[in-house]
Amino acid sequence: MKQNGHLRTYDLTLKTVGPVHIGTGEKALKSSYLYDKNNQIISILDTDKLIQAVIDRQRVDEFEEGIVNNRFGDPNYLFEFLSKTCRMNGKEIHNLVLYNCDAGEGLDEKHNLRDIQSFIRRGDGRAYIPGSSLKGALRTVLLFHIMRDSDKSRSWNRPEEKIPEADLMNTLTLKKDRTGRPQTRDAVNSIMRGISVSDSEPVANRSLTLCNKIDLHAKGDQRDESRPNVCRECIRPGTEVHFTVTIDESVMLRYASFRLEKPEDLYGYLDDFIQYYKNTYESHFDLPDGGVHNQHGLILGGGSGFFSKTLTYPYYGRTALDIVVDQMSWSFRKHKHEQDRGLGISPRTMKYTEWDGKKYPFGLCEVTLA
Repeated sequence: MKQNGHLRTYDLTLKTVGPVHIGTGEKALKSSYLYDKNNQIISILDTDKLIQAVIDRQRVDEFEEGIVNNRFGDPNYLFEFLSKTCRMNGKEIHNLVLYNCDAGEGLDEKHNLRDIQSFIRRGDGRAYIPGSSLKGALRTVLLFHIMRDSDKSRSWNRPEEKIPEADLMNTLTLKKDRTGRPQTRDAVNSIMRGISVSDSEPVANRSLTLCNKIDLHAKGDQRDESRPNVCRECIRPGTEVHFTVTIDESVMLRYASFRLEKPEDLYGYLDDFIQYYKNTYESHFDLPDGGVHNQHGLILGGGSGFFSKTLTYPYYGRTALDIVVDQMSWSFRKHKHEQDRGLGISPRTMKYTEWDGKKYPFGLCEVTLA
């Protein structure tokens, strides 16, 4: 930790316990990567160079026909197309490669290839975790703590009310209305202005792996698990990712309703949130064979599920299940979420993935401040 006037700066280390996916909505299509089944490695190709190579060799029709007829689902097809149809040698194919990545258990030679949900990358092409993603996860944890300790708890469990996030978080006085009162609805007054989080240092491609998605069903459901056709590029378990976090004491000490004066304060808030997560949500699911429990830390990124990103359950308490069922039934009408009431939890699935013979919940990380 470094102190510079009213600013306290920490090195924050995020160690992945389960695979972490931060996506942008972009995908590596089946027609844009090579799969080495012997070494379980994929090679992501530069699509601009790939298309230009196809054009230069006048093989556009064959390439399009392969897409239309899903020939690129065959793990061997793209390499054979480039080497035999386009008559490219090994060096020419190698020059198309942007980077290599461990295929993990996301792909196998017995099944067709799948489009891969890509990990977010900087302008120079290197993977990283945006500071906004980490700060958003920390915000959820801190808001959970504020809600639990707030005087507004007397009004909880009323389904006609919305979660008063603005009232609880926007406690600064930087922007006021005509009468001079702070505008709590304006994010300019958010207490999170007192916490700055840098983007992470780059994540090496060797620390990435492909992960499938497993929906673990709640106790009492007829199915134990299901496996949607989803493949994500993730940071593998055991990887350390580094950030810089700065606490502005002029904001936090004066306006925050919680303490954030030493690392142990944050560790306590993280443990409280995970414990609530375990008691209220995870307890509705049997641990799968080879499964790893959420023990402590932070839940981050895509695929980590509804419960880790929203505070409907801690806010609404006893009425939360009915509220979430109604919301889910309206938003996802084909998924029959009205059945969730009988299971005691909604959504009725918990998101897992497989890696190195174990099953992990998506997004679980350990946090260290120094």
